[in-house]
Amino acid sequence: AAFCVAKRPDLETHLAWAIAAVATRAFRVNGVVQLLPLVEKMNHSPGGGRLVVTSAGELAFLAGAACAAGDEVFLNYFDGQEASTPERVLAHYGFEPGAVA
Repeated sequence: AAFCVAKRPDLETHLAWAIAAVATRAFRVNGVVQLLPLVEKMNHSPGGGRLVVTSAGELAFLAGAACAAGDEVFLNYFDGQEASTPERVLAHYGFEPGAVA
């Protein structure tokens, strides 16, 4: 449900949605939780790339494999870390760990 910017949104209606949107779409980069609009659209793959911060302080994506123009680029959501529990992965990422390649 959309709301008009000129009118204050109803917090009871939109707060839960906003919390869920941040919880499932945000990335922690250098300890800071950030929304990264293009990155959040990337699908997970264990062999996918990862986000890094360059020496200049810029965010960069390192592909996990060679890719050609038009190829889908994947992101390893866990970046070498243990996914913890299937329940956590389902709650935060919306899929079961064994359900994706």
